[in-house]
Amino acid sequence: MGNKKVIGLGLKPTYRINKLTVTDEEFQFIGADESITGTPIAYKNTYTIDGGISEMFLEYSRKLTPHFSGGIKYSLLFGNQILKDELYTYDVVIDTSSSFGLLIKEFEDNGDTLYATAVNGVMTEVNKYRNFSGSSISAEGRYSSEKHELVLNVSINGKTKVETTNQITVGNSTSTNIFENSATNLSSAIGLGYRYKISNNSGITVELHNKSPFNIPENAAIFDIMPPAESSIHFGSYYQFRNSKIGYWNNLNIRGGAYVKNLDFTDGIFRDVGATVGLGIEYLGNTQSVDLALRLGKKESRLLIGEYEEYISFHIGITTGEKWFMKRRRK
Repeated sequence: MGNKKVIGLGLKPTYRINKLTVTDEEFQFIGADESITGTPIAYKNTYTIDGGISEMFLEYSRKLTPHFSGGIKYSLLFGNQILKDELYTYDVVIDTSSSFGLLIKEFEDNGDTLYATAVNGVMTEVNKYRNFSGSSISAEGRYSSEKHELVLNVSINGKTKVETTNQITVGNSTSTNIFENSATNLSSAIGLGYRYKISNNSGITVELHNKSPFNIPENAAIFDIMPPAESSIHFGSYYQFRNSKIGYWNNLNIRGGAYVKNLDFTDGIFRDVGATVGLGIEYLGNTQSVDLALRLGKKESRLLIGEYEEYISFHIGITTGEKWFMKRRRK
């Protein structure tokens, strides 16, 4: 829109989970004294989770003075999520023979070998289909000089609505119910960033972020675990190779960094540490860019106290500028 104004439209994942299946490794047992049938019961669960929330946004920014600029972004949050819970229950028969049923345990009793087998299996399937909708707005201010750049960003999320369809199947019987509810509170985030330009094509960055828990209804939390509040610090550096010749590409950017996050759940604070490395290219007069990034990290497990969960993720970003929409005239 000009040298001092920019308008952008984008789409990105916000809170999403690639398809994940979790299966109990071993059978769990309910004793005869606790079972409603009066006989021992064995059971095992399989959980499948897929989907989440994406963000479509419209943003506008402009240069206000030679050193100050500002912008605003409005986002629509939307998406679908599927949660499947398959519960397999069996009557347990204990005998000296394992010739029938599914063998689930073997043990010794007074010198005799006894076998616990599972019979009369019944599967109960609970499918939850969730549809998310919400919005957020953010504002950003930026000060820049020859060597220094300072950025402040503030955002507010509205109350997220969730429509849930529960489908319960027991044997040949299926029941369905639909309900809708909303989060009770707004959520917010604030970020502060600083960049020092070592030279025209290199620099270092520091960022501080603080986010309140993402506002979803409690019954929409996966495994009844509400999202955490987040506080983090990020360090980074970059180097830019500039193409001095007239050609298709303009800049090749190399980035690297590290971060530390504190995830504040209702039952404690868990740390997440990681590092990133990225490569990007700008072309067609710096109006288009493609960025690739690899992230490696580990975070404290909420399930296994004292243990860490390692992860790796790959990200790709594509930016297009106004030249895609300009008409060229032939002379």
